[in-house]
Amino acid sequence: MSLPRSKITISVLATFLIGVVISPINVLEKLPKNIFYFLPILCLALVLIYFVYKQDKIVKFLALVIMVLFIAIQYNYWFSKYKTPENMPFGKKLELVGNIIYEPVVSSKQQRIVFKVKTNDKNLNILAIFPRYPAYKYGDSISFSGVLGQPTNFNDFDYVSYLRKQQIYGIIESPENIKFIKSDGNLIIKYIYLLKDKMEFAMNAILPEPLASFLAGLLIGSRRQIPPDLMNALSATGTTHIIAISGYNISILIKIFYDWLKKYSFNISFWLTLIFILFFVVLTGASASVVRAAIMGSIFLLAGKLGRKEYSIIAVLLAAVLMVLHNPLLLQADVGFQLSFAAVMGLIYLQPIFHKLIKRWHFSNRVPSLVSEALTATLAAQIFTLPILISNFGTLSLVAPLANILVLPLVPLTMGIGFIAAFSGMFWLGLGRLLGYFAWLPLHYIIWVIEKLSKLPYGALTVAKGNLIWMFLYYFILVGLLLWYYLKSRSIKMYEQN
Repeated sequence: MSLPRSKITISVLATFLIGVVISPINVLEKLPKNIFYFLPILCLALVLIYFVYKQDKIVKFLALVIMVLFIAIQYNYWFSKYKTPENMPFGKKLELVGNIIYEPVVSSKQQRIVFKVKTNDKNLNILAIFPRYPAYKYGDSISFSGVLGQPTNFNDFDYVSYLRKQQIYGIIESPENIKFIKSDGNLIIKYIYLLKDKMEFAMNAILPEPLASFLAGLLIGSRRQIPPDLMNALSATGTTHIIAISGYNISILIKIFYDWLKKYSFNISFWLTLIFILFFVVLTGASASVVRAAIMGSIFLLAGKLGRKEYSIIAVLLAAVLMVLHNPLLLQADVGFQLSFAAVMGLIYLQPIFHKLIKRWHFSNRVPSLVSEALTATLAAQIFTLPILISNFGTLSLVAPLANILVLPLVPLTMGIGFIAAFSGMFWLGLGRLLGYFAWLPLHYIIWVIEKLSKLPYGALTVAKGNLIWMFLYYFILVGLLLWYYLKSRSIKMYEQN
């Protein structure tokens, strides 16, 4: 028995990701260090097995897969050991000069700012909690003092890993002696953030609340002005993703946009979708999470253009492996990355099945193509991302499928009209307000649907977060069913050909 090269490649890439998932850094740090001296020896033994048993394809394949698994675990350990700074001056008051490396996260009372500072002759990222005013921006150089605190987990949230994935290893909660020094930073990134701020200002000027803040969520992922009641309604209906610039959201939008355009021209739809992705990244501030999601979506789009499912899977897995090599914590602590990866897998494996069902039941003749694309893409992505959403947020929305069917088809259109209105408003408020009237109706409809469905009894259930056993069981069953389906489909196809 010999496996095709594409299947071997998929197995190797998937095994590496599995190896990272099953070896969290906080667990590796508690294991005896001697174990990690033996892993390279085991890998060497597996290499010998691979070359000695040249004729036995199964043994060669198993040796290769197990070796990759050990390499992933070893790499994860190496990353935790050599990337984590030692002898951090926790509990000491420090005088620091730092550069703001990300856009500050602003709330009603404070600013959460990530600085790159120098301490113990090392450059480190730390999080500082500043007062709401004066406002600071990306690239500002600030001097301040404060006691460096060590991040700790709270409730059932792994806050330490959440910060580690951004290479943040310390927190200063009440900085003192704050002084602005100068404005610095990458000029291109500064202009991107400036465009984002001007766009948000224009939205607030041309539309009433909560429509303006909701449109800001749709276009640039800003949630700071969205009313708490509307945020709760979005959570209860499983539609929070439409205002979260995450891989989940971007993947669905890319698929809907591309499938909607490809009926006119494959090449035109491909290039227009790539332009849409690039513009979307710039518009939302080009944060690291958005860039990663856009890369994943672009590679998925490119692989899909090549026409073979194996190419799509290999391309997406390879992109994920390269990102995880750069930072293994993405797969362990970055919910956006997890959702992005799972959503793309759902679009590759599940959406074609739903397309066949729609054609078999003749739904494609009764509903517009945009609606059917939104329905199949949403269901496929939600089935694959459901355990991740429940595990991290603790809410199971029973009305989510209905809410997404009613809302998602209008999202691309609403974003398009809203963008044209806001962009016009940046230069001429009168024109922006006029065009804003056209965005009013779809925005009002989306909010109305979400609020009405959120009030249905038993529409959302609260479940326990962080239960990994049932998550692995869910994916084990899901992968098993998909394997059964595709093997059966291939057998039927081979039988019909003969």
